[in-house]
Amino acid sequence: LLGGLPASVEAQRKDPIQWSLEAAAGEAPPSAVLPLKLTAKLEPGWHLYSLTTPEGGPIRTTVRLADNSALTGWRIFQPKPVSRLDPNFGVETETYEGQQVVFLLDAQLAPAAQSPVEIIAQVRYQACTDKLCLPPRRKAASVTVNMAASAAAPSRPIPPEYAEVRLAEPAPATGARAPVRMGDGQTQGLGGFLLIAFGFGLAAIF
Repeated sequence: LLGGLPASVEAQRKDPIQWSLEAAAGEAPPSAVLPLKLTAKLEPGWHLYSLTTPEGGPIRTTVRLADNSALTGWRIFQPKPVSRLDPNFGVETETYEGQQVVFLLDAQLAPAAQSPVEIIAQVRYQACTDKLCLPPRRKAASVTVNMAASAAAPSRPIPPEYAEVRLAEPAPATGARAPVRMGDGQTQGLGGFLLIAFGFGLAAIF
């Protein structure tokens, strides 16, 4: 067992997924719906789980916008994931593979929003290959937007292959396109729990 510890610790140090957040425009008027793009860049061989992957297996990816008085709510859309039997957990999961995954968000700006507005996306996720799963990570990505009453309200159509994810109670209503906040709730299976517990045990040893 001890002979395998260095390799396991090295696996924990891997960081195969990087996140970035972009806004559709650098300026927007207060009360506008601001389109955002949250991108996960994956190293070859790694995959990421969807926001709606079934419970009882790996850690479901969760995304939320940090509390901000300049925002009254938001919505999130994910691309269609690939459903398959996960060899690490032995259950059906929803995954994303390839070079990158893009999640789309609509952030509702408050009428009293003032420049500069920093929007922070907070992410919790688990990265896996077909043979290895890393402990879950938390990361944040941010973008800053200026408020300008004379700016045109940015817009962006939602592609047909995207679906809105609603996992929690609605945010305060703001009209016909009232954003809905996505919750942080997720459930992990016994296998995922043991994997994470083992990882933290290794960290304690070293």
